[in-house]
Amino acid sequence: DIKVQTAIHTAYTNGNGAIEYVTPAKSFDQSLIYKMTDLTKLQGAKTVTIPANSSKVVSAQVQMPDKDFNGVILGGWYFKRVDQKVTSSVKGSMNVKNQYSYVIGLKYTMGSVPAPSLKLSKVTVGMTNYHRGIFPYIRNTSAVIVPNLKTTTTITNKNSGKVIKTAKKSDVQLAPNSVYRYPMLTGKTKLQAGKYHLKMVIKNSDHKWVFEKDFTITAKAAKTYNDKSVDN
Repeated sequence: DIKVQTAIHTAYTNGNGAIEYVTPAKSFDQSLIYKMTDLTKLQGAKTVTIPANSSKVVSAQVQMPDKDFNGVILGGWYFKRVDQKVTSSVKGSMNVKNQYSYVIGLKYTMGSVPAPSLKLSKVTVGMTNYHRGIFPYIRNTSAVIVPNLKTTTTITNKNSGKVIKTAKKSDVQLAPNSVYRYPMLTGKTKLQAGKYHLKMVIKNSDHKWVFEKDFTITAKAAKTYNDKSVDN
Protein backbone atom coordinates (compact mmCIF):
# COMPACT_ATOMS: atom_id res chain seq x y z
CA ASP A 1 0.00 0.00 0.00
CA ILE A 2 1.02 3.62 -0.45
CA LYS A 3 -0.39 6.78 1.11
CA VAL A 4 -0.86 9.94 -0.95
CA GLN A 5 -1.66 13.43 0.35
CA THR A 6 -3.74 15.67 -1.90
CA ALA A 7 -4.24 19.44 -1.83
CA ILE A 8 -5.48 22.31 -3.97
CA HIS A 9 -3.03 25.22 -4.37
CA THR A 10 -3.48 28.74 -5.73
CA ALA A 11 -0.79 29.67 -8.27
CA TYR A 12 1.53 32.63 -7.69
CA THR A 13 4.84 34.02 -9.02
CA ASN A 14 7.88 32.72 -7.13
CA GLY A 15 11.27 34.37 -6.59
CA ASN A 16 12.68 32.72 -9.72
CA GLY A 17 10.16 34.50 -11.91
CA ALA A 18 8.18 31.32 -12.58
CA ILE A 19 4.58 30.36 -11.88
CA GLU A 20 4.49 28.21 -8.75
CA TYR A 21 1.94 25.41 -8.38
CA VAL A 22 3.75 23.08 -5.94
CA THR A 23 4.45 25.12 -2.77
CA PRO A 24 1.50 26.92 -1.14
CA ALA A 25 1.73 30.72 -1.07
CA LYS A 26 2.35 32.47 2.26
CA SER A 27 0.48 35.59 1.13
CA PHE A 28 -1.41 36.86 -1.91
CA ASP A 29 -1.58 40.12 -3.83
CA GLN A 30 -4.48 42.32 -2.79
CA SER A 31 -5.81 42.32 -6.37
CA LEU A 32 -6.58 38.57 -6.22
CA ILE A 33 -10.37 38.27 -5.81
CA TYR A 34 -10.90 34.52 -6.30
CA LYS A 35 -8.36 31.96 -5.10
CA MET A 36 -8.27 28.49 -6.61
CA THR A 37 -8.42 27.12 -3.04
CA ASP A 38 -11.75 28.93 -2.47
CA LEU A 39 -13.38 27.66 -5.65
CA THR A 40 -12.12 24.05 -5.66
CA LYS A 41 -12.76 21.84 -2.62
CA LEU A 42 -11.50 18.31 -2.15
CA GLN A 43 -14.16 15.71 -1.45
CA GLY A 44 -13.38 13.14 1.22
CA ALA A 45 -10.10 12.53 3.04
CA LYS A 46 -7.04 14.62 2.14
CA THR A 47 -4.76 11.58 2.61
CA VAL A 48 -5.77 8.40 0.82
CA THR A 49 -4.39 4.88 0.99
CA ILE A 50 -4.00 3.15 -2.36
CA PRO A 51 -3.84 -0.64 -2.08
CA ALA A 52 -0.99 -2.43 -3.85
CA ASN A 53 -1.66 -3.18 -7.53
CA SER A 54 -4.76 -1.03 -7.37
CA SER A 55 -6.06 2.51 -7.91
CA LYS A 56 -8.20 5.05 -6.10
CA VAL A 57 -10.49 7.77 -7.40
CA VAL A 58 -10.27 11.18 -5.70
CA SER A 59 -12.56 14.07 -6.53
CA ALA A 60 -12.98 17.79 -6.04
CA GLN A 61 -16.01 20.02 -6.33
CA VAL A 62 -15.75 23.26 -8.31
CA GLN A 63 -18.00 26.22 -7.53
CA MET A 64 -17.41 29.05 -9.99
CA PRO A 65 -18.07 32.65 -8.89
CA ASP A 66 -21.73 33.68 -9.14
CA LYS A 67 -20.73 37.30 -9.82
CA ASP A 68 -19.44 38.67 -13.11
CA PHE A 69 -15.72 38.06 -13.48
CA ASN A 70 -13.39 38.47 -16.46
CA GLY A 71 -10.10 36.62 -16.49
CA VAL A 72 -8.11 33.60 -15.43
CA ILE A 73 -8.04 31.77 -12.09
CA LEU A 74 -4.96 29.57 -11.80
CA GLY A 75 -3.79 26.83 -9.49
CA GLY A 76 -2.81 23.21 -9.15
CA TRP A 77 -4.03 19.89 -7.78
CA TYR A 78 -1.10 18.57 -5.79
CA PHE A 79 -0.31 14.95 -4.90
CA LYS A 80 2.49 13.87 -2.60
CA ARG A 81 3.49 10.40 -1.49
CA VAL A 82 3.61 10.31 2.30
CA ASP A 83 7.06 9.40 3.64
CA GLN A 84 7.61 5.79 4.50
CA LYS A 85 9.33 5.15 7.81
CA VAL A 86 13.05 4.40 7.64
CA THR A 87 13.48 0.81 8.81
CA SER A 88 17.25 0.72 9.16
CA SER A 89 20.43 2.76 8.90
CA VAL A 90 24.05 2.10 8.04
CA LYS A 91 26.59 3.31 10.56
CA GLY A 92 28.80 6.15 9.31
CA SER A 93 26.69 6.74 6.21
CA MET A 94 24.39 9.54 5.12
CA ASN A 95 20.73 8.71 4.60
CA VAL A 96 19.16 10.02 1.38
CA LYS A 97 15.47 10.80 1.63
CA ASN A 98 13.47 11.07 -1.59
CA GLN A 99 10.11 12.78 -1.93
CA TYR A 100 7.72 12.03 -4.76
CA SER A 101 5.07 14.51 -5.78
CA TYR A 102 2.99 15.44 -8.80
CA VAL A 103 0.87 18.43 -9.72
CA ILE A 104 -1.85 18.95 -12.32
CA GLY A 105 -2.34 22.54 -13.43
CA LEU A 106 -5.86 23.96 -13.10
CA LYS A 107 -6.98 26.96 -15.13
CA TYR A 108 -10.47 28.43 -15.11
CA THR A 109 -11.39 31.20 -17.55
CA MET A 110 -14.50 33.36 -17.27
CA GLY A 111 -15.77 36.08 -19.59
CA SER A 112 -13.11 37.90 -21.58
CA VAL A 113 -9.46 37.88 -20.51
CA PRO A 114 -8.20 41.40 -19.65
CA ALA A 115 -4.97 43.00 -20.81
CA PRO A 116 -2.01 42.65 -18.41
CA SER A 117 -1.39 45.49 -15.98
CA LEU A 118 1.99 45.68 -14.23
CA LYS A 119 3.02 48.00 -11.41
CA LEU A 120 6.24 48.59 -9.49
CA SER A 121 4.90 48.81 -5.95
CA LYS A 122 8.10 49.24 -3.92
CA VAL A 123 11.85 48.58 -3.73
CA THR A 124 13.35 47.10 -0.56
CA VAL A 125 16.57 45.48 0.63
CA GLY A 126 16.54 42.03 2.16
CA MET A 127 17.65 38.45 1.74
CA THR A 128 16.77 35.27 -0.09
CA ASN A 129 18.36 32.03 1.10
CA TYR A 130 20.74 34.17 3.22
CA HIS A 131 22.00 36.07 0.17
CA ARG A 132 21.62 39.86 0.40
CA GLY A 133 20.16 41.98 -2.33
CA ILE A 134 17.80 44.67 -3.56
CA PHE A 135 14.23 43.57 -4.26
CA PRO A 136 11.85 45.43 -6.61
CA TYR A 137 8.25 44.22 -6.20
CA ILE A 138 6.45 43.83 -9.54
CA ARG A 139 2.69 43.40 -9.30
CA ASN A 140 0.52 41.86 -12.00
CA THR A 141 -2.89 43.26 -11.02
CA SER A 142 -4.79 41.66 -13.93
CA ALA A 143 -6.42 38.22 -13.98
CA VAL A 144 -4.20 37.02 -16.80
CA ILE A 145 -0.93 35.11 -17.19
CA VAL A 146 1.85 37.39 -18.48
CA PRO A 147 4.44 35.21 -20.26
CA ASN A 148 7.96 35.50 -21.71
CA LEU A 149 8.99 38.75 -20.06
CA LYS A 150 12.46 40.27 -20.24
CA THR A 151 13.60 42.72 -17.58
CA THR A 152 16.47 45.22 -17.73
CA THR A 153 17.23 47.06 -14.50
CA THR A 154 19.68 49.80 -13.52
CA ILE A 155 20.23 51.19 -10.01
CA THR A 156 22.10 54.45 -9.55
CA ASN A 157 23.27 56.36 -6.49
CA LYS A 158 21.17 59.55 -6.24
CA ASN A 159 24.04 61.66 -4.90
CA SER A 160 26.90 60.60 -7.15
CA GLY A 161 24.92 59.41 -10.20
CA LYS A 162 27.12 56.31 -10.25
CA VAL A 163 25.58 53.05 -11.48
CA ILE A 164 25.88 50.56 -8.61
CA LYS A 165 23.97 47.61 -10.06
CA THR A 166 22.62 46.38 -13.39
CA ALA A 167 20.69 43.19 -14.05
CA LYS A 168 18.91 41.42 -16.90
CA LYS A 169 16.49 38.53 -16.68
CA SER A 170 14.53 36.65 -19.33
CA ASP A 171 11.75 34.06 -19.43
CA VAL A 172 9.85 35.61 -16.53
CA GLN A 173 6.27 34.34 -16.23
CA LEU A 174 3.79 36.15 -14.01
CA ALA A 175 0.76 34.41 -12.52
CA PRO A 176 -2.57 36.26 -12.51
CA ASN A 177 -2.98 38.77 -9.68
CA SER A 178 0.39 38.06 -8.11
CA VAL A 179 3.51 39.90 -6.97
CA TYR A 180 7.05 39.07 -8.12
CA ARG A 181 9.75 39.86 -5.56
CA TYR A 182 12.65 40.13 -7.99
CA PRO A 183 15.99 39.33 -6.33
CA MET A 184 18.83 41.58 -7.49
CA LEU A 185 21.55 39.95 -5.41
CA THR A 186 24.68 42.00 -4.70
CA GLY A 187 27.05 39.08 -4.09
CA LYS A 188 30.26 40.09 -2.32
CA THR A 189 29.38 43.79 -2.63
CA LYS A 190 27.96 44.95 0.69
CA LEU A 191 24.79 47.01 0.92
CA GLN A 192 25.55 50.68 1.50
CA ALA A 193 23.23 53.16 3.20
CA GLY A 194 22.05 55.97 0.93
CA LYS A 195 19.48 57.23 -1.54
CA TYR A 196 19.10 55.37 -4.84
CA HIS A 197 17.11 55.41 -8.08
CA LEU A 198 15.87 52.30 -9.89
CA LYS A 199 14.89 52.15 -13.56
CA MET A 200 13.36 48.97 -14.91
CA VAL A 201 12.16 48.10 -18.42
CA ILE A 202 9.88 45.05 -18.71
CA LYS A 203 8.69 43.78 -22.08
CA ASN A 204 7.56 40.84 -24.15
CA SER A 205 6.44 40.62 -27.77
CA ASP A 206 3.13 42.38 -27.04
CA HIS A 207 3.75 44.84 -24.21
CA LYS A 208 6.33 47.16 -22.68
CA TRP A 209 6.49 48.90 -19.29
CA VAL A 210 9.05 51.40 -17.98
CA PHE A 211 9.25 51.94 -14.23
CA GLU A 212 11.31 54.44 -12.21
CA LYS A 213 11.42 54.70 -8.43
CA ASP A 214 13.55 56.32 -5.74
CA PHE A 215 14.30 54.29 -2.63
CA THR A 216 16.46 54.54 0.48
CA ILE A 217 18.72 51.99 2.16
CA THR A 218 19.00 52.80 5.86
CA ALA A 219 22.20 52.19 7.83
CA LYS A 220 20.28 49.80 10.10
CA ALA A 221 18.96 47.69 7.21
CA ALA A 222 22.36 47.60 5.49
CA LYS A 223 24.06 46.40 8.68
CA THR A 224 21.38 43.81 9.41
CA TYR A 225 21.57 42.10 6.02
CA ASN A 226 25.33 42.51 5.63
CA ASP A 227 25.87 40.79 8.98
CA LYS A 228 23.50 37.89 8.23
CA SER A 229 24.63 37.30 4.64
CA VAL A 230 26.54 34.16 3.66
CA ASP A 231 28.12 36.19 0.84
CA ASN A 232 30.84 37.50 3.14
